[in-house]
Amino acid sequence: MGRGRPYYQQMRDDIKKKIQCGDYKRGQYLPCEKKLEEEYGVSRTTVRSAISELVQDGYLYIVRGKGTKVAYSRLTDNNPNLLSFTEIVKSHGYEPQILQRSFEIIRADEKLAKKLGIGAGEEAVHIYRVRGTDDEPVSINDSYLPGKILGEQGAEFLLDGESMYENLKRHYHIAVTEVKEEIWAVSAGKYEAETLDVEENAPLLAFERESYSQEGTLVEYSKVIYRSDRYRHAVVMRRREE
Repeated sequence: MGRGRPYYQQMRDDIKKKIQCGDYKRGQYLPCEKKLEEEYGVSRTTVRSAISELVQDGYLYIVRGKGTKVAYSRLTDNNPNLLSFTEIVKSHGYEPQILQRSFEIIRADEKLAKKLGIGAGEEAVHIYRVRGTDDEPVSINDSYLPGKILGEQGAEFLLDGESMYENLKRHYHIAVTEVKEEIWAVSAGKYEAETLDVEENAPLLAFERESYSQEGTLVEYSKVIYRSDRYRHAVVMRRREE
């Protein structure tokens, strides 16, 4: 290591350069701390400082009990048009995956019924999915739909393929054209940490969404938790001219 700048900064910049040049590829584990100490001739404290900054900058992330991995590119939703998760992932050159899924018909309690605009006790569809890319989880999705919008076909086709929005359009002739969202920061609890393969208390993004059809009918109420190291949500706002 050269003189002048702190060793951890020199090490950080060297690892960043190796990532950018492809010497360390996305999804690859870095050597263990001991090997990095030997390679750079520095202390464990210096290694951890360099790694910590690269994690903060989004170049690396920690896998519980396994080591430090080179991060995949962060998925960014900055398109002014409404895109599904499948479309966002494909726009970044990745293949979307559903890593876990389940489906059930439930009776809506008062709280859910109010969200869906149906009566308490009416049928609703609950779809649970863990979604990701390259076998890495990115989000936990809990979607709820009023049972009555599916008509005589029932919910048979909702889990056909990757995109529920595409299935709604193809099989039920329902096009989602508007989404209202609330977004806030949360910390990973034990369940979120295990499901998304992050540390407990890791920062996550929580979304609560209402999706509407072209007729203005509420189609879906959903709660989605995203890994903040894999997903970024950008908003474009324009001033209305008076």
